[in-house]
Amino acid sequence: MRGGRTWRTWRPGPYVVLGGLFWLVMTLAYWRIPLCCDAGQHAAVVERLRADLLQPAHPMAALPGAGSPYYSPYTVVQGALARLTGLSGWETVKLAGPVNLAVLLTGIGRFVRTLTPRPWAPVLAVLFMTLLWGTERVLWSGYLGLMSMTTNLGYPSAFAIGLTFWAWALTGGRERGPRGWWGYAGLGVLYGLIVLVHPITAVASTTGALAIVAAWQSPWRASVVGRWALTAAVAVAVALAWPYYDVLALPGNPAVDAVHRGLYERMGGHLWLALLGMPALWARARRAAGGRWWRAWRDPLVLMFALDCLVLAYGWTSGHYTYGRILGLTAVPPQFALALELAAPRPWGWA
Repeated sequence: MRGGRTWRTWRPGPYVVLGGLFWLVMTLAYWRIPLCCDAGQHAAVVERLRADLLQPAHPMAALPGAGSPYYSPYTVVQGALARLTGLSGWETVKLAGPVNLAVLLTGIGRFVRTLTPRPWAPVLAVLFMTLLWGTERVLWSGYLGLMSMTTNLGYPSAFAIGLTFWAWALTGGRERGPRGWWGYAGLGVLYGLIVLVHPITAVASTTGALAIVAAWQSPWRASVVGRWALTAAVAVAVALAWPYYDVLALPGNPAVDAVHRGLYERMGGHLWLALLGMPALWARARRAAGGRWWRAWRDPLVLMFALDCLVLAYGWTSGHYTYGRILGLTAVPPQFALALELAAPRPWGWA
């Protein structure tokens, strides 16, 4: 005690220790394994921006690059960094890996803490999110299984998913904490940034936000509706104000739908292990319902999973198979539900 104050020794929780260790191991693995797949395309985007930050050429052809969705705020910052430091596109993508992983891990930790104070819950959430996938290897952008992370941590999708967890955590915080107008506007900026960085991830980000607000918001008043309307308006304004490409030209574009059909056809092989979390999700639904089945949607993970399934069904029936890219985040509700249930106190010890 000094001057009447009691000094407490800070002790890191299990997520700080194990999450930090996971960040270190995955960063070393990502740097060790040669870049492949779409990495060349993302490196080319950085090279184009390094050559001309304001009017970059098309990343894959000798054509003007105006209107290319690859030129997002994320890649523009990368291009500016490459111009300032002299780094190549490949080196910039490599360096982005540990940064994106840090955003992802801190976002997961913050989001899980809005669901439960149990200290081991975020540890189990990361464990299940990286391991409970399938027995068929998948290296798609936006799929953050353990194998995929060794190749795509430097992609914009990894950064967008990390921002998504932060956005969900802050959305939950708006429901249970301070409700100033500026906070809602700032949240809109964050969602608008996700739209620009990786539009398909923004679809799952939006369904997750809707699930959190619908499950936890009570009561609904005019002032509450006005605040969330402000969030939506700011997000739309941020997305539309971006000068490099037109966000409105992306929905319904069939250019890459055929490529993504395989995500639906091989869904079982890619994700069947995530079904291990369905009993936990069902238990959460029953608790939220309290004997009234129509109230099961009061749990955000349950409602999030239901909305994502509706989006996937739309993608399949409409032929817009690109919506299958949200499968990586569709697996999050059962994965995280299982983590939350197993982190609960038990009548037996660890042994």
